[in-house]
Amino acid sequence: MNEQLTLARAAQPPLDRHIPPWVLRRLQHAIDSGVHYEASLYGPYNTFLTALFPMERHFMVKPQGLLRREFNGRIPSDKGSIASEDVGEITTNEDVYRKVTRWMEDVPDEQEEEEDEEEEEAGEVNGALARAVQKKGTSGSPDFVVVKASEGLVDDTIVAIIEVKADDDLKTLRQAEIQIMNYLGLAATKKRAANLKGYLLMAKTVHVWGFNSPAHDATYGPLTSYAMNLDRLKQELYIIAGAHWDIA
Repeated sequence: MNEQLTLARAAQPPLDRHIPPWVLRRLQHAIDSGVHYEASLYGPYNTFLTALFPMERHFMVKPQGLLRREFNGRIPSDKGSIASEDVGEITTNEDVYRKVTRWMEDVPDEQEEEEDEEEEEAGEVNGALARAVQKKGTSGSPDFVVVKASEGLVDDTIVAIIEVKADDDLKTLRQAEIQIMNYLGLAATKKRAANLKGYLLMAKTVHVWGFNSPAHDATYGPLTSYAMNLDRLKQELYIIAGAHWDIA
């Protein structure tokens, strides 16, 4: 009886996994200091995530994890055609894409620039947006993909997607939201958590996106946003880890 109780307790995630204080202080300092380069955040966030999703429970944190759409049939390209397997069109939330398009159009310039420069910048932004929408569901590499790992190469279960940004301006946010939508669209047909969430970690805010069902054609959208708070973020990620804590 005592042995069964011990095993049952061992299968449960701790209420508060020990994260070395220096890790939290390093991450908090990087956030508070307003680093200029996202690369300055990757190390602290990677260590933070690895502590929350330990390898002894078969979790793996994949920096720049590749999410790629699967195809079937002959795909035309500049160098000919390739044969692979098709899972069909990925269903995405088109209303959300239209909303982001409107948001991008409403983003004000932060500084006054020459008219020609403004037009050039606007053209680049609109072109990038058009390409992002046109190419949605093709490929993408989030800053971190957290998976419940297997010994094979293709059986991992995606449990969280993390995108990190050093800035917090509106234009960066809107562009990052397009990224998150693309990542969730790619993850839709993969082996994933039914309530998979994408976390957009900005300099001062956290934006959470997610699916409304486990179906491959499920829609997804923004769930909540809040001021950057490592304690709250940590607890939310604990819950995700706990839902996938069992090794089997």
